[in-house]
Amino acid sequence: MLSHGGKLLIIGFTLLTICAHAQSGSSPSSGSSSDRLSLPSSRTQYQNDNKSYWDNKKYNFEKGYVDEAHDLPPVFYNARGAAIFGSHNHSFQVEHQAVVPLFRAEDMDGLLFMYEHEDHTPFARDNGGSQVESVTNFDNLRIEYELTDDLAFKTIGGYDTYSKVDRIGAVGGYRGGIGLGTPYEDNLEDLRWEVTAGGLARSENLKSNWFLDADVSYRVVEITIGKSPANTEFNPSILLEMKQQSTNDDSKYHYYVEAGPTLEILSVNNNRFSFYVHYFRNSFNEFQMVHDRGLMAGIQGTTFRDMPQEFSYDWDFEGVRWIPRMWGKAEVAGSPDGFLRKMKLYLDAWDVSLAGQVVSVYGDYEHRQDQIGDLSSTSFSVAAGAKTYIEPNDWLGVITDGQHLAPFAQFFHRSDHALNIKDINRLQPTTTSNGYLKRMSTDNLEAGFQTISWGNPNYRIEKYQDDTRFVNEWDWMIKAGYSTTSQRQRSQPPASAGVNWDIFSIHGFVFYTQGIVSTGEASPDYLAEFGIKRPSGSVFVRLENYGLPARLEDENKPVYVGLGLNL
Repeated sequence: MLSHGGKLLIIGFTLLTICAHAQSGSSPSSGSSSDRLSLPSSRTQYQNDNKSYWDNKKYNFEKGYVDEAHDLPPVFYNARGAAIFGSHNHSFQVEHQAVVPLFRAEDMDGLLFMYEHEDHTPFARDNGGSQVESVTNFDNLRIEYELTDDLAFKTIGGYDTYSKVDRIGAVGGYRGGIGLGTPYEDNLEDLRWEVTAGGLARSENLKSNWFLDADVSYRVVEITIGKSPANTEFNPSILLEMKQQSTNDDSKYHYYVEAGPTLEILSVNNNRFSFYVHYFRNSFNEFQMVHDRGLMAGIQGTTFRDMPQEFSYDWDFEGVRWIPRMWGKAEVAGSPDGFLRKMKLYLDAWDVSLAGQVVSVYGDYEHRQDQIGDLSSTSFSVAAGAKTYIEPNDWLGVITDGQHLAPFAQFFHRSDHALNIKDINRLQPTTTSNGYLKRMSTDNLEAGFQTISWGNPNYRIEKYQDDTRFVNEWDWMIKAGYSTTSQRQRSQPPASAGVNWDIFSIHGFVFYTQGIVSTGEASPDYLAEFGIKRPSGSVFVRLENYGLPARLEDENKPVYVGLGLNL
C-alpha cells in the first residue's frame, strides 16, 4: 500500500537532485580560509564579516544558494508539532510538508511542475499516555500556470494513503483535480490562498469519490521588539491561517478544518519559526485523524530558500540571541529489501549566558518510515537538551579540526511502531486496553561531546569551491548515558560514537564517508555511509541497522541507495 507513495517520492527526489545540482552549479570564489563559526563569547574579525561569496553574491553557509535569475523557485519545507487540548481522543499531532519545483516548461508558457509530499501523524490518548494512531501520506504532482502576477491556475494528481499504526487497516486512493490560488513563488507574501477540487478513485477501502481543499494565510500585523537583525525581510508577524481538506461521498461532505492565529519570526539562517494556536475539527475525513475536535498549540519550522540576501549567520543585535537557528535534512532511499523515508530537524531555540558562557537550548526531531520485506514501520525520536561551546586552543584544535567543541546533555526518547500490519500473528503482539499493539519505546539520559559542525554538512562552505583538491575535513560525536526505559532489554549504558570525513572535492562535489557505532539503547546500532554532497543535498550509499525490535524487522540489514535534501 505504501509503495505507491514511496515510488512517487523516489521519482520526485530524483528529479529534485538534477534540479538542485543545476541550481547550485555555480561555485563560490575563494573566501576566507578560516570560514568557521565564531561565537559571541569570543568575537573575531571573521565574525564581524561572516559571509562567503558565490559569483560575487553574498552566500549564507548554512543554506544552499539559489540564483535569483534562475527560472526555478526555491524548495518549500514545513514541519510542525502541536499539543492538543479539549479533545476526547487525541493528545498530539506532527506534520510535514515539502514542495519541490522540478522543472519549468518554457515552451509551454512557463508551466511549473512540482512534486508535493505531506504527512500527518496524530497521537491518540491510550491508558493515560499517547499512542501513534495513524500515518497519512499525500504524494502528488502539481502543475501551475500563472494567469497574472497574483493568480495561478493549478492542477494536482497523485496517490494518498492512510495507515493505522500498531493495528490492521489502511485506506488508499488516487486523486486528480484543478484549482486557483496565489502563485507558488509568492510564498512570502502577506496574503496566500488556494482552492482545489476534483475526484478520488477508489483503490483500497476508500469510500469517498471527490474532494475539496482550501488554504489561506494572511499576515495581519508586524511586530517590532527591540533591535531586529538589519537585513531580515520582515519583522515578527501575526498571521491568521485556515485550511480545510474534505473527502466526500456523493452528497456527504466530510471535512477536516483548522483555523487560528500564528506568530511567525525569521530564523537567523533565513528559515521561519512559528508558534500557533488553532482550533480543529475532523468530521469523518478518511485521510485524517479519528473524528474529533479541539485546540492545537504548537511550534512550526519552515524553510523557503528564496535567498540570497545580505545576511550574516552571526548576531546583528545587542544582547542574547532570541531568534532561533533551524536546519534539517529530508531523505528517501531504496534497497532490494524495501525503502526508507526520513526527516530530521534541528532547532537551536535560544541562548542564555551563564557565568559568561553561552549556553544554547536545543531540540532535535526525527521521523522515519521503513519498509523491510513485507513489514512496514514508523519510528519517532526526540532529543531536548542544552549545549555550550569551547573555543579550540593549540591542542584542542588538533582534536576538533580547528572547530569549537560542543559539550551537551540531553533527554532522548524514541518509539517504534508497526504500520498497517498484514499478519498480526507474526508479530506476537501484546495489546493495550484500546486494542493497540504495545509500542516499543526508549528513554535515555545522555551527555557527550561533538564538533560544532556534526549534523550540519554546510558548516564550512569553502569545501564546495569549484576546484579539485584534497579537502580532509572531519567531524565527530561521542555520547553515553543511562536508559530509564528499555523495553528491548538492552544492556547499559547506551553509548554512540561517530565520525564524518569530507575527503576530496571534484569541481565542488565533495566525496565523504561517515560511520556510527552504538551499544545498548542508542541509535542506530551501526551505520556506514559513502556519498557525494553539495550545499543543496547529497547522494549516498548506506549500510544501516537501526535496531528495530524483532517484531518489526526482517533479518535483512538493508544497503540503501538514497538522496538527501538539506533544509
